[in-house]
Amino acid sequence: MKLSYPKHHLVKTGHISHCQVCNSDKLHLILNLGHQPLCDTLLTEEMLNEPEKTYPLKMIWCEECSCVQLDYCVSGTEVYHPDYPYRSGITKDLAE
Repeated sequence: MKLSYPKHHLVKTGHISHCQVCNSDKLHLILNLGHQPLCDTLLTEEMLNEPEKTYPLKMIWCEECSCVQLDYCVSGTEVYHPDYPYRSGITKDLAE
C-alpha cells in the first residue's frame, strides 16, 4: 500500500513560507538566530581558516495549528554528508 501525503508535507530545500503541518501562511517569527553552520560538521585544522557554510536559523510559530518549526530546510545531502560523524550502529541503545 502506497501512502499519499498532502503536497505541503513534502518539504523542499530552502525557505519555507507555509506551515509544514496545516499549510497556513500565518507564520510568526519567535526567534532569529541569524545564519548558523550545521551542527556535527567537524572541522579539520586546515578548515579553521576557511569560511564555513551557514544557513538561516529562524524559529516560527503557526497561528492556525500552533506548530513551531524552522523556516528553512537544508538538503539532506548537506546535513548527512559522507563524513557525518553520527552512526546509529555505534550507539548501543539505538542499535538494539
